[in-house]
Amino acid sequence: MYPAAWSSEVRADAARFLSIASNLDDLNMNITRVALGKFRDAKTLEEVDHAMWNATLRFYELARYKDSAKLESLEAIEVGGQPGIKRVFVAPAIQDPSQTVHKLLVLVIKGTDVFQIVANATSENALRGAEITEIIASIEFTP
Repeated sequence: MYPAAWSSEVRADAARFLSIASNLDDLNMNITRVALGKFRDAKTLEEVDHAMWNATLRFYELARYKDSAKLESLEAIEVGGQPGIKRVFVAPAIQDPSQTVHKLLVLVIKGTDVFQIVANATSENALRGAEITEIIASIEFTP
């Protein structure tokens, strides 16, 4: 389940894409769900997190911004009663590398699904705002 202000749109057979209708111009969030099998040999939350972080770093390297994603924090959290991992990092905006984007990435495994919560903000204050914490705290997983 997700907050009533969110919309749900299926973007692919294996994933459901959810986006939040935010009143803030400097913040957007989305959630994707993919099958755990997409991560090949990764079975644990830590292994999926490691694979996802490496993919993120590779993305910036391919965009010619090698070593540009800077990890600010990494912590274990709980989302909807499930264990999760939260990363906060900064990186150049791909559309305009002169600008910096602040990113929050939360990974949660429930059964055979991986949920990825992503928030992008133009400022650190927007990324660390109470709205994001409330949204993540409001997420519930149905059986």
